[in-house]
This record gives sequence, C-alpha cells and structure tokens, in this order.
Amino acid sequence: GSALGDDTLITYSVDGETFGSPAELLVGEGAAARAATASDYRAIRWTYEPLLPAGASSQVSFELLIP
Repeated sequence: GSALGDDTLITYSVDGETFGSPAELLVGEGAAARAATASDYRAIRWTYEPLLPAGASSQVSFELLIP
C-alpha cells in the first residue's frame, strides 16, 4: 500500500516478469499456491494512464520497511 503515483496503474510481480494487482498474484503452484503478500513482491511497475507527455515530469514512490 505504500506505492504511489498520480495518474498511474501500479502493478506488482513476484517473478519479475508477470505483473498484476495484489489480488491476482499467487506464490507456489497447484494445491500449494497461496496469495502473494508484499514480502513476496520482487518488482513494482508504474504505468501512466494517460501516457505521460514528452517533456513532462512526474514522481512515483514506494516505502520499503526493513525489519
């Protein structure tokens, strides 16, 4: 919940290749599959919607908490 970005679609990945919303991500396979948690995420992707115009600037962020 700490990833932020105005006018962005924020998606996450547990493998660095397939991205989705937190509700779509699973870890493991078959009967051992479980819903991914934030500690399982390996990548975050911010997609501007609408596209960020050439020459424009914006800011995205996330907070990383290390116990």
